[in-house]
Amino acid sequence: MADTAQRQSTKWTFSAAALVAAAAILMLYAQYLHETAARRRLMVERGKTVLDAMVAGIRAHGRMGRYRTERLGIIFEELAETPAIVGLQLTAQDGEAVASGGDTTRLQGIPPQQVAWEGPWLLIASKVESLRPPGPPGLEQGRELPHVPEGRRGPARRWQGAWEDFPEGPYVLAAVLDTTETLRGIRRDRLQFVISTLIALAAVASGTLVVSARMKRRDLEAALALAEERAAHHERLAKLGAGLTHETKNPLGLVRGLAQAIGALSEADAEVKRLAAGIVDEADRTVGHIDSFLALARPKEPALDAVDLDEFFGKLLPLVQPEASAGGAAVTYAPSRLRIEADGDLLRRALLNIVLNALRASGKDGEVTVNAQRHDWEVTIRVSDNGCGIRQADLGRVTEPYFSRFEEGTGLGLAIVDQIARAHGWRLEIASTLGVGTRVSLAGIKEVR
Repeated sequence: MADTAQRQSTKWTFSAAALVAAAAILMLYAQYLHETAARRRLMVERGKTVLDAMVAGIRAHGRMGRYRTERLGIIFEELAETPAIVGLQLTAQDGEAVASGGDTTRLQGIPPQQVAWEGPWLLIASKVESLRPPGPPGLEQGRELPHVPEGRRGPARRWQGAWEDFPEGPYVLAAVLDTTETLRGIRRDRLQFVISTLIALAAVASGTLVVSARMKRRDLEAALALAEERAAHHERLAKLGAGLTHETKNPLGLVRGLAQAIGALSEADAEVKRLAAGIVDEADRTVGHIDSFLALARPKEPALDAVDLDEFFGKLLPLVQPEASAGGAAVTYAPSRLRIEADGDLLRRALLNIVLNALRASGKDGEVTVNAQRHDWEVTIRVSDNGCGIRQADLGRVTEPYFSRFEEGTGLGLAIVDQIARAHGWRLEIASTLGVGTRVSLAGIKEVR
């Protein structure tokens, strides 16, 4: 339940973080698009300003619908030398260029009211209906200007010679502008957007990790408090159980002693002696169960020492030989010449449980083999049998206390073995095939050289 709640909480945390990150990125992207559009609009407005200035300049240099071709060309060339202006062109209604300056190759045939971006250039064109400014009434081509006193205006001039009539409108005035600075600014905006996005993502990610870590820490603290409470409860139960078993063993010892005394009476008949012997056996079996319970309830800390396995099994196997012989099974050990680090008493208890289980599973004509192997400074002790095997569904439960498929078993043997293995830092590994046999291993044992 706690794990599910923690996963759900983590899921919501990351979902909220993803929404925050998406919102931040969308805001940054909208700002980037706004700044980019503003830079482009500013460039277009500059282009329109250039065209408006051109129209004003042409009209300022015209006289009565006339213009000087040479002077108009000079004006266009001078303007084309202005920074950011690549080329200018004035085109009449018939498509003929009236005046131009700079590079106009991209302006050929450009339609009016056109704004186009081509790489680093901006092409912009404007339609002008007329370039003829209004002039003094009555002044015609070939006639002199009205007389003006010499002190005020100077000598009279004629509108002939280098002056030419403006062609009929409308006109198309176009310009090519260099947008390098604008594009450089857009690239800076793009880089800033990328950097800001990465910073936002990093901030959201770090914030999410902090929140997640705090939530996980809170959950772990809650789980730890619960585990400590359960451990304290189990410890109390273990103490109560230990006290109960102690108080139970003493009366059992008295019952056993009385049964032995009754069985030893000379006047007791055979039936009485048989019943007394049964009481003694049952008392011994019950005491054995109690001892197993105590070993599980009050685990002993291992006192590590060097254990010679060949010598160890030389003393252990004779203890199980009577049960093996009674069941018609055989137990063999292959000498290994290995020494390990272990608590000898706990190791003896663990292997007795494993070997006795193997003998019960093997039955008549069964074979139980014990061997030890070394691999990279670690030793594995294996006990294999050719008995009935364990069902796959039961493999995960065989170390549970009081779980047993044997009628005469207590279900504490492998639980005690697992506890001893954990206390040493070893691994209890069980592999079995139903109807073929079982292999129980104590792995990860440190070798002593």
